[in-house]
Amino acid sequence: MLKRLKQLWQILFPSKQLIANDHSDRLLNLESEIQSLRLTINEREQTIAQLRSELERQRQNESNNQAIAFQTQQEQVFSELAAPISQLLTQIYLLEIENKPVQAKDAIAIVKRMLRVFTEQGLTQVGNIGEVVNFDPNLHQPLSSAVEINNGQSVKIRVAGLTYQGRVLRAAGVELCQDV
Repeated sequence: MLKRLKQLWQILFPSKQLIANDHSDRLLNLESEIQSLRLTINEREQTIAQLRSELERQRQNESNNQAIAFQTQQEQVFSELAAPISQLLTQIYLLEIENKPVQAKDAIAIVKRMLRVFTEQGLTQVGNIGEVVNFDPNLHQPLSSAVEINNGQSVKIRVAGLTYQGRVLRAAGVELCQDV
């Protein structure tokens, strides 16, 4: 009979051990999930670190490639300018040291060769000297501060200006046209 009462008691009031086992299993499952999530997070952190490292390496390579390309371009420009600069230095020596006259046409030929190299690299002239154009304050600058020139007025270019890749390096020097 005692045995029967125990069975009945267990049916009516389940044992704390069964509840504890249920909680224990659930706790183990949760701890297992937590461990799995920690491993996943660690793997992702390692992947992120590797990707950051790869990105930095690629940035450094790109920076190096740009530096090499720039240096190569500079070297090409200087190579093209070497002959005319050498000729110009010879003309300076002849004039200043040996007191020999220098032909203007020789100096102009040297400068034209140098301008050709700069033009090939993107340097452009703003207007031609003597040319009559409409005043543009973005491209032109009055030679005299005493004269006020309005946008669109006719002006004559007296000093050529220069631009590089659309940016004005030197505005063309202009004066107001009197004969227009």
